[in-house]
Amino acid sequence: MEYKKPLYLRWADLDPNYHLRHSAYYDIAAQFRTELLQEFGIGLNYYQESKFNPILLKEECVFKREIRYGDEIMLYFHLKEVTDDYSKYTIMVSFVREKDQKVCAELTIYGAWFNLATRKLQAPPQELVEIFDKFPRLPQEKEA
Repeated sequence: MEYKKPLYLRWADLDPNYHLRHSAYYDIAAQFRTELLQEFGIGLNYYQESKFNPILLKEECVFKREIRYGDEIMLYFHLKEVTDDYSKYTIMVSFVREKDQKVCAELTIYGAWFNLATRKLQAPPQELVEIFDKFPRLPQEKEA
């Protein structure tokens, strides 16, 4: 399964240099992740009922090429890593220019599941494990 979505830039997403402003990458990737989870039935209702929420431990973006207004960009979602008990995970969102398939940016989030009742990090319920198993995985790099 591949999860991708076209990016539609707004004027408000641009900086004074007329390219995608650095903080917009984070907003766009967060919306993209939220939409994906919602498609799998993991949204606000699920969080409230199950008392489990995803949380960010760290978020970083590597900027490789500028994105300008009018560029056709495709966003790609991949699960990069997950712990054995699925309590922590790493997700990458790639911003890829359609015309030449060049990666413009890679935004990585390091997340965990947070139990609202205990206020602690915890392995998620089985239904979340099963959903995460359906996510596209980042291809493993070959060892030299």
